[in-house]
Formats: sequence, structure tokens, C-alpha cells
Amino acid sequence: MNKVKISTRVLDRILDNSKKNADDANKKVADEIVEIAKNNAPVVSGELKNSIETVSDNGKSYVVVGADHGGFVEFGTSKMAAQPYLAPAVREVRRRMAKHYKKVVTDGIK
Repeated sequence: MNKVKISTRVLDRILDNSKKNADDANKKVADEIVEIAKNNAPVVSGELKNSIETVSDNGKSYVVVGADHGGFVEFGTSKMAAQPYLAPAVREVRRRMAKHYKKVVTDGIK
């Protein structure tokens, strides 16, 4: 009986590269959102603007707004109109996200 051996070395390399590339793409997208949100944020004391940051953990990247009043500014209150800064940033970056994730696939093949 003939035996066939299949090496998964190339597939393993593609998967490893894709994981790293996906992590990089996630960070780039989050960083772009942060930059635009900071530019959109209304400035009174600068606390809100300075509290917007990218936090990365185990390959995942998040946009974090640390100022306690960030949600009130974004969504408004019964006494204050909304001044969205984060949602418009997400909408703007979403239009360009495909270019970051295209690299995940194409660079994984190297």
C-alpha cells in the first residue's frame, strides 16, 4: 500500500502570517478611528479629546474613550444636544477598511 504524505508547512505559514496581518489591520483601523474622533471631539477642557485612545490586547484593538462625559457628548442629554465625534469617525473609516483587510489575505501568502 502506498502512503501519501501531505505537508501543511505552507498552509501553517499562511495562517501565521494572516493572523499577524489581521492584528496589524485591526490596529490600523482603530488608530484611524482615534485620529478622526479626536479631530471631531468638541474641546472645552481637552479632557475628552485626550482620553480617546487605541488599546490593544492579545491581537485585538479597541477604541476607548476614557472621559466620563464621552457618552453624554456623543449622544446628548435632555439638556444638551448631541455632538457626535465617534460615530462619524467609524463611518468614515468603514469606507476605507477593505484596503487594510485585503492585505491580510494577500500578504499571508508570502
